[in-house]
Amino acid sequence: MSKKSLSIFYIYYGPPFPFSVNGAAIFDLDLLSYLSTQNHTLHCITCIFDNSKEKAFNELKKMQNKFNFTLDFNENQLTITFNSITLHVYDNKEFFQACDTYVHTHSPSIIWHRYSDAWIKKADWSLFGSQTNIMFFTEHIASLNHAHLKLFNKLILNSQYLKQTMFPKKRNSTAIIHPVPNTSCINTRFQPNPQFLLFVNPNRNKGSHIVFQLAQQNPHLQFMVVKGWWGYIDQPFDTLKNVLLVPSQEDVSEIYSYTKLLLFPSQATESFGRLQIEAAYNNIPILGSRNGGIEEIFNGNGLLVDNITSIDEWQLKLDTLLEPACYEHCVSQCKMIQQQYSLKVEANKFETILQNVV
Repeated sequence: MSKKSLSIFYIYYGPPFPFSVNGAAIFDLDLLSYLSTQNHTLHCITCIFDNSKEKAFNELKKMQNKFNFTLDFNENQLTITFNSITLHVYDNKEFFQACDTYVHTHSPSIIWHRYSDAWIKKADWSLFGSQTNIMFFTEHIASLNHAHLKLFNKLILNSQYLKQTMFPKKRNSTAIIHPVPNTSCINTRFQPNPQFLLFVNPNRNKGSHIVFQLAQQNPHLQFMVVKGWWGYIDQPFDTLKNVLLVPSQEDVSEIYSYTKLLLFPSQATESFGRLQIEAAYNNIPILGSRNGGIEEIFNGNGLLVDNITSIDEWQLKLDTLLEPACYEHCVSQCKMIQQQYSLKVEANKFETILQNVV
């Protein structure tokens, strides 16, 4: 049976996508790009909160040569075209009117909402009540009011962990789509020189204090700390001679060419943790926290720490993992992750969900 051609209205009540960082938010663009190649009609809108489309335009323009997107800006609208996907960027006031206008004039077959706590609270849900609505979650929302979700025909979650903790009783209305990275994270251009223990997005929730202590205790090891989206850093890594501080990266494949081991000592539970998949795509083992999505993805491709607040246990597991026999075994296990997680597979699953929910 041939597939239905869907008219999809994508809504993300948040700032424009961070093209400068290959993070989970980019996964939506990967899915949208795939859907555009499958004979579906797409209309996508997002917004900015500081009423400064000109500022957003100037920031995006800096990255235009690095990524395959075009920009069109006038006093009324900023438009981003990325891999045949067009996103219309409105300011906060214009955004709601744009939603209203599109729904009334086009009657899309499905409305895809990317989860935003502010969007749940502010949206006029009577506008969408007669539509087919799905909601895509990418993180654990502790304050979620489940009553707000009665409208949705399907809840898309990014891990079994998220499903079990947030929606254990909603079996039929939930589905899992893993926000896996695309192959651009795989190093194919740079000569591998694996000498660094890599840590990304240095803040306390990600375990920056653990990594700082490990770097202090192991002056014979080289650490690379890559800043996150806003360049935030909360530990004095610059005081340590064995730590290389690196700005937020557009091309993470080069970073992985220098990486021997990924440190993932999250102190807050990760709902998925796609960094582990990026590392495995590059045959790089992980030393990570045994929690949430990290444990769910894990398949012997490194070692996990149970007592995640204990620096002694992190040190013990690090010493064990760096032993040649253990390290090489963990490298070989990365192939299990490579075989299990694929953007194409997840995109196909997502399209099937959309077809079935309409």
